[in-house]
Amino acid sequence: MANEPITNESYQQLLVDLGVGGPQVGEKSFNLADGFQVKDEAGQEETYTYWDVIRRADDTYWSPLKGDRKTLYDITGYTILAKSTQEWLSIADWFALEGI
Repeated sequence: MANEPITNESYQQLLVDLGVGGPQVGEKSFNLADGFQVKDEAGQEETYTYWDVIRRADDTYWSPLKGDRKTLYDITGYTILAKSTQEWLSIADWFALEGI
């Protein structure tokens, strides 16, 4: 089950709040003009052109979604379509890749 979203007016404070649940151990960002597809836990597909994913030490993955930079969502249960293989990967597997 996903953790509750973390919200704060300041992005800097938002990252501090995220650290309360476990230190941040990695970050991965992509900005692709042609976009990439992501599925949430319910199977709803979204296309993003920019994505910033933060990994916490507790092996959860967090990201702002749909341009909302004031809220971080637990995306651990999401999948992403790898452009190199056209396969749906877990966020953990995708995070370990060099590219998208």
